[in-house]
Amino acid sequence: MLSDTVPFLLFAGKVLFSHGVASGWQPLGKRSRITKAVNHTIYEIDHRPALEFYHYYLNDFVPDAAYP
Repeated sequence: MLSDTVPFLLFAGKVLFSHGVASGWQPLGKRSRITKAVNHTIYEIDHRPALEFYHYYLNDFVPDAAYP
């Protein structure tokens, strides 16, 4: 283990860099509108409770990292 160090990376010459991310998620259902939210918490979608809307499309899955 090292302490009091600074890691660095040095490139020389022409450098071409790209980055891509894909999730595999596909849209489903109709386009909807968030009708009630406070800060970053969604309470209603299309004037329905957000959890009810969620269960309509994802049945009984519990919201988690796999099905946010």
